[in-house]
Amino acid sequence: MNKQKKSLYNYYLIALIVVVLLNWVLFPFLSSQRIKDESYSTFLDQVEERKVDKVQIQDNTISYTPQRRRPKV
Repeated sequence: MNKQKKSLYNYYLIALIVVVLLNWVLFPFLSSQRIKDESYSTFLDQVEERKVDKVQIQDNTISYTPQRRRPKV
């Protein structure tokens, strides 16, 4: 193998290690910040107040996205 190909393989290896570390450490941390448990009554209150944007129902779980507060102009 020539020196140029060895160098290229080293860059690929470093890039692979960085991607694996990001998937292992950073991305789970970021996604865990968005999900929180709330009671069903809280969910119903927010629906009645029209503060819910999207709802997804799966088996015994209800996932929803609250509406974002829009800045007053």
